[in-house]
Amino acid sequence: MPFLNVDIFDDLPLRLRPTVNPYVKRLTEAQSDSSLPLMFGSQLRNMRGQWRQFFSERMGRPVEKIILEIGVHKGKVFQSLAQDNPNYGVVGIDITMKRVVLSAQSVVNTGAKNAMLILGNAKFLTQLFDKDELDGVLIFFPDPWNQKKNQLKKRLINEEFCAQLHSVLCDQGFFWLKTDCAHYFEEALVHMEKLGFEKVSKSPFEKPYESVFESRFKKKNEQTFEQTLTKSPSSSL
Repeated sequence: MPFLNVDIFDDLPLRLRPTVNPYVKRLTEAQSDSSLPLMFGSQLRNMRGQWRQFFSERMGRPVEKIILEIGVHKGKVFQSLAQDNPNYGVVGIDITMKRVVLSAQSVVNTGAKNAMLILGNAKFLTQLFDKDELDGVLIFFPDPWNQKKNQLKKRLINEEFCAQLHSVLCDQGFFWLKTDCAHYFEEALVHMEKLGFEKVSKSPFEKPYESVFESRFKKKNEQTFEQTLTKSPSSSL
């Protein structure tokens, strides 16, 4: 069940019957006993501006950077990011209960303390993160919504969302985008460059971090598109 049009602070899963979705019970249990590294609804209300302190306390040491992955799927990239960068706080957000629960479970299995999942829609980015709070954002293979013309309005990456990215990213903070949709890719770059983001030739990590979707496209020899951009210190809205 996707949380496309649900207020980011709404505790909807707590009002759903377990029979509606097999992951409802696991979500509600996790909220009460903190057995999984995940948050949703009212738990997020006071997190804006507090992520650095939250991770520092959770990890028992100062956190170097805060990285956000939007659309975690089943946690392949998310889990690797947390394991490979133990001094970073890694946040993942997804609109699907199954993906959030499975990703959280994968983190528990590794014992990592520097990762946290959010159930919710990333269109509420500035309600979740304060100005300049993030050091980097990854979006790998977002749904292009290109099967029908009226689906285009459902795309996450649009002019409004890019403005939110500009707000929450610190100076020199990165945005790393991968997609298989050429015109979506080009449209996103236009929005970002208008805001003063600059293209860089290297990915923000030495490791390529290949998602499940990317692996599938490679096996089919289908073209994909990738770009990293950084927020220029001189850019402003």
